Amino acid sequence: MLDFRVDSFLAVCKHLSYTKAAQELNLTQPAITQHINFLESQYQVKLFTRENNKISLSPEGEQLRNAMVTIRQDIKKLQEDLIKMKHQKFQLRFGCVAAVAEHSLIPLLSDYIKTHPNRDVQLIVDTTSALMRDMDNGNIHFAIVDGYFSKENYKHLPWSTVNFVCVCAAKHTFPKCIYKFEDLLSEELIVFSPTVTPGSIFSNYLEENDIHLSDFKRVLEFNSILLLKQLLIDDYGITFLPKSAVEEELSDGRLKEIPLDNFNLTREFHYIWRKDSINEPSFLVMYNLLQGKSIEEATIAMQLDSL
Repeated sequence: MLDFRVDSFLAVCKHLSYTKAAQELNLTQPAITQHINFLESQYQVKLFTRENNKISLSPEGEQLRNAMVTIRQDIKKLQEDLIKMKHQKFQLRFGCVAAVAEHSLIPLLSDYIKTHPNRDVQLIVDTTSALMRDMDNGNIHFAIVDGYFSKENYKHLPWSTVNFVCVCAAKHTFPKCIYKFEDLLSEELIVFSPTVTPGSIFSNYLEENDIHLSDFKRVLEFNSILLLKQLLIDDYGITFLPKSAVEEELSDGRLKEIPLDNFNLTREFHYIWRKDSINEPSFLVMYNLLQGKSIEEATIAMQLDSL
C-alpha cells in the first residue's frame, strides 16, 4: 500500500489542482498542501511549478509520478496475486482495442482459456487512451493498443501490422469510375468511431491529405463493428477498416474491396505495459502465450525478449 501522501501527490498530478485533488480524496486543501510539502522535503526537489496561478509538474515531479504510477500498479497486482494464491486461483486482466479484440484475438484467447482452466480472465475493450488510464490506475495488467502511446512510460512489443482497405457491399455500384480517394467523396461514409478519434491513424491520414469527414455526402458513425458491417452489407455506404476486420465478408462475397491508386495506410498494434514494472517477466510470458506459444516456448521467448 502506498503512503497516503503519495495518493495526494497523484491526485494533484491528475487534476493539476490542489482544490480538485482535495475534493477527490475528501480532504481539505491545507492537508493536500501539507502532503506535497512533506514529499518535496523528503525528496529534496520541487514537484510542481506555478505560473499565473496555474501549476504544472516539474521534471522531477514527472519522474516521481511515473515511478509511483508503476509502483501502485505493481502493488495492486501483488495484492491480487497473494489473494488468488491463497485460493489457488489466478486472474488475468488486460485491455485491448476493438479492432484486435473482435477479430484476431478471438482464437488466441480461446486457446489460452482452454489451456489455463485455473485462471479467471477479464478483458476490457476500449480506446488506447482509456486503456492507458486503466493501466495507470492498476485496473488492468497490460494492453494491446494502436496509435500513440508514450514510449517513455510504457514498454512495448509489436503485436501485428494490418493494412487498411476501402470496402463496400458486393452489390454496390458507382456512378463513375473510382481511381483515387477523392473520387469517393460523393459517397456515404460509414465509420467506426475509434478510427476517427483525434490522433487515430485514419484521422491523421485525413488531416495530412486535407480531407474532412464533412467532405463526404453523408457520414454514419457507430461504435460497433458488427453493426457497421451489417450496414455495409445492406449497401448503406462505404468504409475504411483494417483488412483483418472484414476478411470473412470479403472471402464469402458479401463485401468487395475498392482498389485505390493513392491510398496506402497500415495500422500497427502494440502490446504495452508500464515501464520498470517488477511484473515484466510475467507480462513477457503472457505476450508469448497469447501469441499461441506453449508455456515452455513462452518462457524461453521471455528470456530472449528481456535480453
